[in-house]
Amino acid sequence: MKKTILIALSMLFLAACGGNDGVKANENTVKTETGSANHENLKEFEEKSIWQKHINLETHSIQIMEDNSHKRVALFENEQGEEMYKSIFIKNTERLKIIQFDEGLLYNDII
Repeated sequence: MKKTILIALSMLFLAACGGNDGVKANENTVKTETGSANHENLKEFEEKSIWQKHINLETHSIQIMEDNSHKRVALFENEQGEEMYKSIFIKNTERLKIIQFDEGLLYNDII
């Protein structure tokens, strides 16, 4: 009888612990797309001058994935539609990171 109760409690404990991992994974993968930016809209972005030093803006299109009061996330695609760069700008600290997908981190500094 003790073994049955112990096994039942163990299964209940394991089932309860395993349920939260799936929720966290779903929360981390949710992304919202806010639209694309053309070169006229880039004037308002503080990080534009840094982008120009590391990315050819004439040959890459810009997709703004997230732009809120805390951060701005942009993806840069080449002419074939392949994602090549990702920019993450944290607004309250003014930290900019530029990542080239096949090379790694290109820029990580406060602007």
